[in-house]
Amino acid sequence: MAFAHAWSVPLVTYFRALLFIYTLLVFGELASVPLTMNSLPESIRKFAEEQWKEELPDDQAGPLAIVSLCGLGLMVVSLVGLSVLWRPARMLFTIYLLLIAISVVLSGATVQSELTSVLSFMNTIISGLVLGMLYFSPLREYFDQKEQESQEH
Repeated sequence: MAFAHAWSVPLVTYFRALLFIYTLLVFGELASVPLTMNSLPESIRKFAEEQWKEELPDDQAGPLAIVSLCGLGLMVVSLVGLSVLWRPARMLFTIYLLLIAISVVLSGATVQSELTSVLSFMNTIISGLVLGMLYFSPLREYFDQKEQESQEH
């Protein structure tokens, strides 16, 4: 039993570490797209390069830009807010994930390297873990405590 106790990590510390890892993976995924383009087979690489050069139709480009910029802003605000256990950040993070899903649909077919696929998959797993912790674990009580403390003062 003493061994298990020696390795226990406080829930909030674990959560903050998870947010940090998630942030690193998001930026790693974004950076890996252009950096790994040359690793794609030539026919697929040409398609991917044309996607980068080709402009989307206005009816698709406008909404994609708005959704992507809003998503990026919500990501920053929600991750900072979650790290300080700010209650509204829970909903902002959820909305951010929905906006990312919408932007993926709006961007159309894409090609990505193995590394980008792995990073994307890991981001999906960690964001699901974060959502589970936010809404279904004892961590949610920490967000509620912050709300109660502010009402008492």
